[in-house]
Amino acid sequence: MNPFSNKPDKVTNDIADILNKHQQDKFDSIPDSLKNAAKAAGDELRGMGNQQPLETRTSVYNKHLSKAVGDGTVTPDTRQSFETMADQEFNSSPE
Repeated sequence: MNPFSNKPDKVTNDIADILNKHQQDKFDSIPDSLKNAAKAAGDELRGMGNQQPLETRTSVYNKHLSKAVGDGTVTPDTRQSFETMADQEFNSSPE
C-alpha cells in the first residue's frame, strides 16, 4: 500500500470520519451562550472593517467572552474554541 497515493482508502476514510466526529462532538459540547457570544464578537469586528489591529480584536473578543462566561473560569481550550468560532464568523460573509 502506498501511503502517498491520491486515492483515499478505507482506513484513511475511517480515520477522517473519526476525526470529523470528534470535532463535531467537541463543537456540540460548547454551550450555546459561548457560540452566540463568538458570533456576536465576529459580527462586531467584521462591522469595523478588515484591517483591525490585534489589540482591537483582543478587546472585542474579551468583551464578548467575559459576558458569556461571567465569573466562570475560562480554560485555554474554551478560549481557543471561542476565538476560532469568532474568527470564522469574522471571515464569513454577512447573511
